[in-house]
Amino acid sequence: MPYFYERLKSYFHSFKQQSKKKLNIEELEQFVITELNSFAEYQKLGGYQEFYNSIQLLKKDGVLVPVKKNKPNGRDPILPVHWWFIPPHNESKWEAIKMLQMSDKIKLNSYKSNPLLQTEDEWNRISSVYHFLKNSTNREVISREERSLELFNDEKFLSETEGRAFLSRIGVALGDLKAEAHGEPFVFWLQPGKELTDINTVLIVENKSFFHTCVKLMRRNELLLNPQVIIYGEGKHIENSFSFFFEMFPKNEYHFYYVGDIDPEGWGIYYRLLQNFPNTNFQLAVPLYQKMIEISKKDITVNHHKNENHLGFIINELDSRGEYEIKDNVNELWIQNIRIPQEVLTIETLSRGEVNE
Repeated sequence: MPYFYERLKSYFHSFKQQSKKKLNIEELEQFVITELNSFAEYQKLGGYQEFYNSIQLLKKDGVLVPVKKNKPNGRDPILPVHWWFIPPHNESKWEAIKMLQMSDKIKLNSYKSNPLLQTEDEWNRISSVYHFLKNSTNREVISREERSLELFNDEKFLSETEGRAFLSRIGVALGDLKAEAHGEPFVFWLQPGKELTDINTVLIVENKSFFHTCVKLMRRNELLLNPQVIIYGEGKHIENSFSFFFEMFPKNEYHFYYVGDIDPEGWGIYYRLLQNFPNTNFQLAVPLYQKMIEISKKDITVNHHKNENHLGFIINELDSRGEYEIKDNVNELWIQNIRIPQEVLTIETLSRGEVNE
């Protein structure tokens, strides 16, 4: 048996990937040399000729298959540069009759083609879902977390990547489990004297301190844009919690204004809100952004990741609304890597002079 054969088989056994994998013959040789700690030891054990013999044996075993339309490595004897690693076939671990019994409600094709997925934990999950589906006719719709705890003894399973991938594999939707993902509640302030049916304008603010400033200004009837509701977005949290608005407030035509930090992260939050809720009437709260730029006295450098698509989106909105001056200001701040935090807006700074819409 060629000496390097077992070394390479051990290396392939460490692969977590169970589908075929493309390999480079030069990298495989380098792996063997590295394992031996020196090129001298590699040569002592037969060097390239012994490596060649090992590759040929792995090819004969069906573990390695040369890629079609390949190129030679320029060595003697010649080996193709690129190869496919073919993982060993694994026998099915689950009883075929039991899989057939469940196939009327659950898709099991992924497990038939990849027996490595056939674990005891996975079978227990599938059994739990199957028995629920068989008796779900009169079950009530409850939260995703409640159903997750009932079926998997883990309230977070269905909300995590592993749980979502599991449902996708078996072809079952959250709705099939009589479960739904509820919007997360957020902090909001309703204008005194207003009823829920009176609401048509909503202001979403990113930061807590400015939320409290807006509440004070609303009480004085001095808040720009005259919203009937102020929502504390809590930074990126609003991206997940915003859907709760439509569960709590009456169905109506709402006009939403958004104001956050002037920086890549603030623009990203606004961009994703519009992408996730495309049929909602959103606008930037331009008068407040104008005031932030007007009163900012310090240059604060920003190190956030910059997504040019987000900037382009913001620029297009401002341009379409004829807000050319603030558009240029926003673009310049972006180029100079300068941010303006929302905390520059205080009761004091907003009281200095008037800002017109």
